[in-house]
Amino acid sequence: MVGAKWNGEEYILGYKPKKVGNYDIGLNTNVGEKWPTKKWPNYKWDELENILIKNNYKVTRQDKQPNNILTNLNDYMDWINSSKLIVSSDSLGLHIGMALKKQVLGLFGPNPSKEVYFYNRGKAILPEPIPDCLPCSEEICKRGKNCLENITSERVYNEINKMLKT
Repeated sequence: MVGAKWNGEEYILGYKPKKVGNYDIGLNTNVGEKWPTKKWPNYKWDELENILIKNNYKVTRQDKQPNNILTNLNDYMDWINSSKLIVSSDSLGLHIGMALKKQVLGLFGPNPSKEVYFYNRGKAILPEPIPDCLPCSEEICKRGKNCLENITSERVYNEINKMLKT
Protein backbone atom coordinates (compact mmCIF):
# COMPACT_ATOMS: atom_id res chain seq x y z
CA MET A 1 0.00 0.00 0.00
CA VAL A 2 2.86 2.40 0.68
CA GLY A 3 5.14 1.14 -2.07
CA ALA A 4 7.71 -0.39 0.27
CA LYS A 5 8.75 -4.00 0.70
CA TRP A 6 7.99 -5.58 4.07
CA ASN A 7 10.95 -7.52 5.46
CA GLY A 8 9.37 -9.00 8.57
CA GLU A 9 9.80 -5.88 10.69
CA GLU A 10 8.02 -5.86 14.03
CA TYR A 11 5.10 -3.60 14.85
CA ILE A 12 5.90 -0.12 16.14
CA LEU A 13 3.39 0.68 18.86
CA GLY A 14 4.62 3.97 20.30
CA TYR A 15 3.12 3.24 23.72
CA LYS A 16 4.72 1.69 26.78
CA PRO A 17 2.08 -0.08 28.90
CA LYS A 18 1.89 0.74 32.60
CA LYS A 19 0.83 -2.73 33.73
CA VAL A 20 2.75 -5.95 33.55
CA GLY A 21 1.47 -9.52 33.41
CA ASN A 22 -0.81 -10.74 36.17
CA TYR A 23 -2.67 -13.31 34.11
CA ASP A 24 -1.79 -16.38 32.11
CA ILE A 25 -4.44 -15.79 29.45
CA GLY A 26 -6.38 -12.80 28.20
CA LEU A 27 -9.59 -13.54 26.30
CA ASN A 28 -10.11 -10.72 23.81
CA THR A 29 -13.79 -11.40 23.14
CA ASN A 30 -15.01 -8.34 21.25
CA VAL A 31 -14.80 -7.43 17.57
CA GLY A 32 -15.59 -4.18 15.80
CA GLU A 33 -19.17 -3.50 14.73
CA LYS A 34 -18.21 -3.65 11.05
CA TRP A 35 -17.18 -7.32 11.19
CA PRO A 36 -19.70 -9.34 13.24
CA THR A 37 -18.67 -12.45 11.27
CA LYS A 38 -15.26 -12.34 13.02
CA LYS A 39 -16.84 -12.91 16.45
CA TRP A 40 -16.45 -16.26 18.15
CA PRO A 41 -19.80 -16.94 19.88
CA ASN A 42 -20.09 -15.96 23.55
CA TYR A 43 -20.99 -19.49 24.60
CA LYS A 44 -17.65 -20.67 23.15
CA TRP A 45 -15.81 -18.00 25.17
CA ASP A 46 -17.74 -19.16 28.26
CA GLU A 47 -16.76 -22.79 27.62
CA LEU A 48 -13.11 -21.88 27.14
CA GLU A 49 -13.02 -19.67 30.22
CA ASN A 50 -14.52 -22.47 32.34
CA ILE A 51 -12.01 -25.03 31.03
CA LEU A 52 -9.09 -22.69 31.69
CA ILE A 53 -10.19 -21.83 35.24
CA LYS A 54 -10.85 -25.51 35.99
CA ASN A 55 -7.25 -26.18 34.92
CA ASN A 56 -5.87 -23.48 37.24
CA TYR A 57 -5.05 -20.82 34.66
CA LYS A 58 -5.38 -17.19 35.71
CA VAL A 59 -7.76 -15.69 33.16
CA THR A 60 -8.97 -12.20 32.34
CA ARG A 61 -11.76 -11.54 29.88
CA GLN A 62 -12.31 -8.37 27.88
CA ASP A 63 -16.11 -8.28 28.06
CA LYS A 64 -15.96 -8.56 31.87
CA GLN A 65 -13.75 -5.49 32.32
CA PRO A 66 -14.71 -1.98 33.41
CA ASN A 67 -15.93 0.33 30.65
CA ASN A 68 -12.58 2.17 30.42
CA ILE A 69 -10.93 -0.99 29.07
CA LEU A 70 -13.40 -0.94 26.21
CA THR A 71 -13.31 2.80 25.52
CA ASN A 72 -9.77 4.00 26.29
CA LEU A 73 -7.03 2.73 23.97
CA ASN A 74 -4.22 3.09 26.54
CA ASP A 75 -6.25 1.22 29.18
CA TYR A 76 -7.04 -1.45 26.58
CA MET A 77 -3.35 -1.87 25.76
CA ASP A 78 -2.55 -2.07 29.49
CA TRP A 79 -5.20 -4.79 29.83
CA ILE A 80 -3.71 -6.77 26.93
CA ASN A 81 -0.25 -6.41 28.45
CA SER A 82 -1.51 -7.96 31.70
CA SER A 83 -1.51 -11.46 30.13
CA LYS A 84 1.19 -13.82 28.88
CA LEU A 85 -1.02 -15.09 26.06
CA ILE A 86 -3.92 -13.46 24.21
CA VAL A 87 -6.72 -15.40 22.52
CA SER A 88 -8.47 -13.18 20.02
CA SER A 89 -10.49 -13.12 16.85
CA ASP A 90 -8.91 -11.21 13.98
CA SER A 91 -9.29 -7.81 15.61
CA LEU A 92 -7.36 -4.89 17.06
CA GLY A 93 -6.55 -6.89 20.20
CA LEU A 94 -4.76 -9.55 18.17
CA HIS A 95 -2.51 -6.95 16.56
CA ILE A 96 -1.87 -5.07 19.80
CA GLY A 97 -0.96 -8.39 21.43
CA MET A 98 1.62 -9.02 18.72
CA ALA A 99 2.92 -5.44 19.00
CA LEU A 100 3.40 -6.04 22.74
CA LYS A 101 5.27 -9.27 21.89
CA LYS A 102 2.70 -11.48 23.58
CA GLN A 103 1.94 -15.02 22.56
CA VAL A 104 -1.19 -14.75 20.44
CA LEU A 105 -3.71 -17.35 19.37
CA GLY A 106 -5.89 -15.96 16.57
CA LEU A 107 -9.33 -17.30 15.71
CA PHE A 108 -9.94 -16.81 11.99
CA GLY A 109 -12.94 -17.33 9.78
CA PRO A 110 -13.97 -14.89 7.10
CA ASN A 111 -10.65 -13.06 6.77
CA PRO A 112 -7.48 -14.75 5.53
CA SER A 113 -5.13 -15.78 8.31
CA LYS A 114 -2.21 -15.81 5.86
CA GLU A 115 -2.27 -12.00 5.92
CA VAL A 116 -1.21 -12.01 9.59
CA TYR A 117 2.39 -12.71 10.55
CA PHE A 118 2.79 -14.06 14.08
CA TYR A 119 6.58 -13.55 14.51
CA ASN A 120 6.91 -17.12 15.83
CA ARG A 121 4.88 -16.12 18.90
CA GLY A 122 1.48 -17.26 17.79
CA LYS A 123 -0.76 -19.20 15.55
CA ALA A 124 -4.01 -19.00 13.61
CA ILE A 125 -6.85 -21.41 14.29
CA LEU A 126 -9.32 -21.95 11.46
CA PRO A 127 -12.71 -23.67 11.49
CA GLU A 128 -12.66 -27.43 10.96
CA PRO A 129 -13.57 -28.49 8.45
CA ILE A 130 -12.63 -25.35 6.55
CA PRO A 131 -15.69 -24.25 4.55
CA ASP A 132 -15.13 -23.93 0.81
CA CYS A 133 -16.22 -20.27 0.98
CA LEU A 134 -13.25 -19.17 3.13
CA PRO A 135 -11.73 -16.72 3.11
CA CYS A 136 -14.68 -14.60 2.08
CA SER A 137 -13.98 -11.24 3.78
CA GLU A 138 -17.73 -10.67 4.05
CA GLU A 139 -19.14 -8.44 6.78
CA ILE A 140 -22.28 -10.59 6.84
CA CYS A 141 -22.25 -14.27 5.87
CA LYS A 142 -24.21 -14.89 2.70
CA ARG A 143 -24.89 -18.44 3.90
CA GLY A 144 -26.33 -17.19 7.18
CA LYS A 145 -23.75 -19.00 9.31
CA ASN A 146 -20.96 -18.21 11.73
CA CYS A 147 -18.06 -20.30 10.49
CA LEU A 148 -16.21 -19.64 13.75
CA GLU A 149 -18.71 -21.93 15.49
CA ASN A 150 -16.66 -24.74 13.94
CA ILE A 151 -13.75 -23.93 16.25
CA THR A 152 -14.20 -25.84 19.49
CA SER A 153 -13.23 -24.51 22.89
CA GLU A 154 -11.36 -27.79 23.54
CA ARG A 155 -9.22 -27.23 20.46
CA VAL A 156 -8.39 -23.69 21.54
CA TYR A 157 -7.57 -24.96 25.04
CA ASN A 158 -5.21 -27.60 23.61
CA GLU A 159 -3.41 -24.95 21.54
CA ILE A 160 -3.10 -22.69 24.61
CA ASN A 161 -1.54 -25.58 26.54
CA LYS A 162 0.97 -26.24 23.76
CA MET A 163 1.94 -22.56 23.57
CA LEU A 164 2.33 -22.04 27.33
CA LYS A 165 4.20 -25.31 27.90
CA THR A 166 6.93 -24.52 25.35
